[in-house]
Amino acid sequence: MQKANSALKEENNKLIKLNNKIKNFRTKLENAFFRGKTDELIFEGLYEGGEVTVITLTGKRIKVNVRYTDNVNELQEKIYQESGIPVSRQRLIFGGRRLKPHRSIYSYKIPVGGEIHLVLDMRPSLDPWCPSDPKEIAVDQYFIEEAVRKLIENRQLVSDYPHLNFNN
Repeated sequence: MQKANSALKEENNKLIKLNNKIKNFRTKLENAFFRGKTDELIFEGLYEGGEVTVITLTGKRIKVNVRYTDNVNELQEKIYQESGIPVSRQRLIFGGRRLKPHRSIYSYKIPVGGEIHLVLDMRPSLDPWCPSDPKEIAVDQYFIEEAVRKLIENRQLVSDYPHLNFNN
């Protein structure tokens, strides 16, 4: 009987903690919507660095630490270090879209804890892919400039790069 009571108390405590987490998240979410800054909520963990999961076709899950400023090619390098799959053989897919090597993780809106699918590319190209569409390049530059501007406003870049002068 005492074991059952202690188990019930433990479960009750877990539920209380979970309920508090939900309330805190709900408050954060409401504040983000009122301020119109839902991107900050989604990418909150990536500013310091977060973990995304890469899932292979065999179901193997590879955890990779990334920052929102990392580009897809850097992510592929990290996958290579973890699993040994050559970068030229990797095809990454998120949200039904193939990730292009030059673009940043932020431009694809990959959140902390997001799942990226890894497919082996059986016909790797000899030349590395590079952007040719000026509109696509401009979109990428816009995403990066916006992200850096937000960090400068929040003074989060100052500690990472003390040699840069942000006192404008």
